[in-house]
Amino acid sequence: MTTQDPIQFVNAAIITLNYNNDPQSKREADSFLQKFQSTPGAWSVSHHLLLHSNDIAVQFVTANILYHKTKYDWRGLDLETRRGLLLSFFELVKKKSGQPSLSVVFNRICLTLSAAIARSTSDLLSQVLESLFSDAQNDEGKLVLLEVLSNLVEEVNSAVMTLKELTENKRAMQNFMERIVLLVKQIVTESERGQNANTRSLVEKSLIVLCHWVKFGIPLSFVSEGSQGKSLLEYVFDFVNPNGPYIPSIEILLQLFAKPARFEKASALLNKPSFDQGGSGDSFFLYVVDRVLRLRPMWQGMKDDDQFTKGLVRLGIGVGEGNLTALLHSNNNWDVKLKYLAFLVELTASANDKGTEMCINFWSCAEESVRSCDVSQKQTLFPVFNELIQVLLRRIEWKDEFEDEEEEESLYSLRTHSRGFFSGMTQFFGIELYIQSLFTQLQSCPGIEHWKQAEAIIMVTGCLSATANVDELTKPGVNEVIQKIIEIIFKFPNHPKFHSAAALFIGNLGGWFNKNPNELGKAITYLVQLFHSSDVESRSTSVESFKNLCEMCGELMSSNLETLIQAAESAFPLFGINDRAALMEGLVNVVVYLNPSQVTSAMYRIIGPVLARIDQLVKVGTREASQSVKPELSLLSKAFELPDNDQEIQTVDIPLEMILPILNSLLAVWHSETEVMKLLCDLFKIAINGVDRKQFIGNNHLIDLLNNIAKLYSSYHQDFCIDLIQNAIDTGVKIQKETELVMIFEAVSSTTFSILSSNRSHVSLIGSFFSLCNSMIKKNPICLRSPSISIAVQLSIACFGINEREPLRAIIAFLEELFVEPKHQELTGLVDQILHLQGESLVKTFVGTLASGLMVQPLIQSKLLFHLLVNHHQSVSKWIADVVSSLDSPLLNQEGKRDFLQVILQVKDFRRFKAVINDFSNVANGKMTADIFLSYQLG
Repeated sequence: MTTQDPIQFVNAAIITLNYNNDPQSKREADSFLQKFQSTPGAWSVSHHLLLHSNDIAVQFVTANILYHKTKYDWRGLDLETRRGLLLSFFELVKKKSGQPSLSVVFNRICLTLSAAIARSTSDLLSQVLESLFSDAQNDEGKLVLLEVLSNLVEEVNSAVMTLKELTENKRAMQNFMERIVLLVKQIVTESERGQNANTRSLVEKSLIVLCHWVKFGIPLSFVSEGSQGKSLLEYVFDFVNPNGPYIPSIEILLQLFAKPARFEKASALLNKPSFDQGGSGDSFFLYVVDRVLRLRPMWQGMKDDDQFTKGLVRLGIGVGEGNLTALLHSNNNWDVKLKYLAFLVELTASANDKGTEMCINFWSCAEESVRSCDVSQKQTLFPVFNELIQVLLRRIEWKDEFEDEEEEESLYSLRTHSRGFFSGMTQFFGIELYIQSLFTQLQSCPGIEHWKQAEAIIMVTGCLSATANVDELTKPGVNEVIQKIIEIIFKFPNHPKFHSAAALFIGNLGGWFNKNPNELGKAITYLVQLFHSSDVESRSTSVESFKNLCEMCGELMSSNLETLIQAAESAFPLFGINDRAALMEGLVNVVVYLNPSQVTSAMYRIIGPVLARIDQLVKVGTREASQSVKPELSLLSKAFELPDNDQEIQTVDIPLEMILPILNSLLAVWHSETEVMKLLCDLFKIAINGVDRKQFIGNNHLIDLLNNIAKLYSSYHQDFCIDLIQNAIDTGVKIQKETELVMIFEAVSSTTFSILSSNRSHVSLIGSFFSLCNSMIKKNPICLRSPSISIAVQLSIACFGINEREPLRAIIAFLEELFVEPKHQELTGLVDQILHLQGESLVKTFVGTLASGLMVQPLIQSKLLFHLLVNHHQSVSKWIADVVSSLDSPLLNQEGKRDFLQVILQVKDFRRFKAVINDFSNVANGKMTADIFLSYQLG
């Protein structure tokens, strides 16, 4: 059947796919149709079934096949075939139009027609559109035209064609823009006169077309032209009502007015619209503002219509956000503008949570714009923003119960957006204007029944104070109000949401407490009490705020460190890993202010519970315990990540004797657990950098550690082991362990040679090893006496062909450090010996890799080959000539090879050398011809 009757077979496959309940049969049918779609016969078979089948599923699937083939195969067809298919699409459109039951099929065929003309020549595109306009003398013809036009812009933008073809097609489409506007205006005018029975569907479709084409580039002047009566723009505004096609109308207005560039392009921002009768009597912007404001009474009676409110929010916010300069910075028509801003505040109050987030984004942009306003403008705008705060205070209040999880998440998201807005308020209006009003409102919320209002006020106050500077917070008037707010917080009845907001507020006042030290003790006591709250959020918030105060007020708190540590010890078992980390970080910020003699015991108190927990897990030694130890290791790292002290204060130095025995036991128990070992190596790196180097003098702590890590690497081949050893080189050299470091390096090199000799797919291992080699040469040059350097060079040559940028860069960096102007003159002879033994292989592999076309840019940018050629010209020239002569490349014949060698062997400038070898690589890979080398000779 597949060869004799493809039409019946395709029809049967579609029927099976849509009506058969057997999954295997459906899969086989789908697979067949996918393959059939790519065959040339799909054009004719699909067309036949569309014309003759009565099954809607068959018609829709075959219409979809035609669309897919048009989208992806059209450019491969000759012009006559394209013309024939276009005629067949016209035939199909006419047959399916005017049949409501086949609307989905009709729409898909129109989409196919749009896709076809979008991918045709500009002449053919123009011819088809002319034909469609000519046929648009009745409702059916208009509907076809509108359906094609609604898809055409997107199809042109997604078509794969040359820039020239795309430009020509868009230019051809621009020639129809004025006619499209006239068509839409004709349809909406007839609808107003009641001349058409199919008015609503045609009007809505015409507005959708207008929206797409305004986005494409129809200018405002076309839409606003009103010399012969009512303009199309006025019709569009009139359609913004709950009973009209307001959705596409709003989209059109947003395209026209929510982007300042559209005003500028039409030169209309300051122009008075000729049809503006009884409106603002000023610029287009004020006309738009006036028209949006006219929607206000209608909306106030329709606030329960969520869809209409959502559209109006988008329109009001879009116009305002797109034209902030005109809205906020011009001193003219403030009465109209303030009414508009007040309307936006109303919309903010009435929109759903997502709509309110959109409004908040606008108000945040407005805050930024207000930054450059003068004082009088800010005073004018202050009442608007003050009312906005009251609106948002009501919107962000918690609810006693939520209908579902989605509603709760929506409120969380709204509060997050609000925090950013409130935090910006003080930058433009200052905190003094708001905090007294907020305090007055807080005083009116004395009881637990008012906790929602109180919590919202405290949250807003916390956001305002977070960005205010210390001088603002401690101004007379403000300072006292903050003190009174804190007193209310301490006395407020217990509610976890309120206390979370209060803890955040207190945590933002570190600078204020430094100026009011007598208030700090009570604040710390309040936070410590929350450590034991049964509410997880309250606990976490209190710990984060405690950490913030430790960072800002560490010196003040250091005298009470013992009390703080006792509080932490009692609460530690209650906390999750993140809260424990925050608590530890906070305490470390206080420890740095202690007398040096007190630091060790204090730090032991802080990290003691973590060490005890790790020791306990090591003794258990199970796989489950290994998972539990990972967060403990991350937590311990926090103790070594010391504060970035700008002041001359004590640096924490944790005794290694305290932690090494426990950490070394991890190696013995969980050496095969990769994730644990990686965290352990990361911790060792932090510890080596964090402690005083004197702790490594007079003992073998460092070398024993590195030997253990080298053994771990030998067994499990993990690159983080190499990273740790590299990290320790500097410390090892400083404590005069150079010889021991070389022995460790030799062990690592031997293991790496064994690994990479059989398998060079360990990409990260290659990068780490050659970074280690580079560091060893730089920091411990006696390693050049080791045979391991020769092994490393041998490995680097073997790894040149790796098609990975970063590992190849590490290889090149190592070789450059070794051969390009060695910094250790006393060891130059050793370098020359290595070059004598492996230089030929190195140079030939380097040039061969350039010719291969694999990751060549690191090689081209490298000074290695240039340096070797300049300093060892005779031998390197011969090696380059030998490898080039043996290359087999279609575009690099003997003459081209000779020209290249004449150029490359005489170049004295590195920049020119890079250009030559880059062109050599391109020629060898067929990307350009060898004639390029003649231009170098002529130049």
